[in-house]
Amino acid sequence: MNNREGMGVMIWADGIRYEGNWLNDKMTGTGKCSWPSGDTYDGEWQDGLRHGKGRYVWADGSYYEGDYSNNLMQGLGFYYAYDGDNYQGEFANGNYNGKGKLVRSNGSTEEGIFKQGELYKGTIISISGKKTKIKSRK
Repeated sequence: MNNREGMGVMIWADGIRYEGNWLNDKMTGTGKCSWPSGDTYDGEWQDGLRHGKGRYVWADGSYYEGDYSNNLMQGLGFYYAYDGDNYQGEFANGNYNGKGKLVRSNGSTEEGIFKQGELYKGTIISISGKKTKIKSRK
């Protein structure tokens, strides 16, 4: 049996390239992966999935830096969108979920509890400084 173990480089036929640690023929430990689209991920892997601390950069310049679990943004992290919006806080299942703060490119902010990427409970502050309390959205 020829399982990949230790440091190595793998380039798949579709152009995906991985350089990093292998264990039991799976990307495990630290490594960097790049896709033909221009996206890259540099961080921790477990059993071939992004898992642990890492930084994913999309080809458009957006990026996420933080915790991953089973290939999804999960835990604490920071997301910067190409349009200038940014979010810092808790993630679950690849979305803003839990306590966090979203700063829009226009200067408005949303802070509080997020569910599935939307402010569920908290405060919105407009660019003019007007505060709007959100008690809970359905």
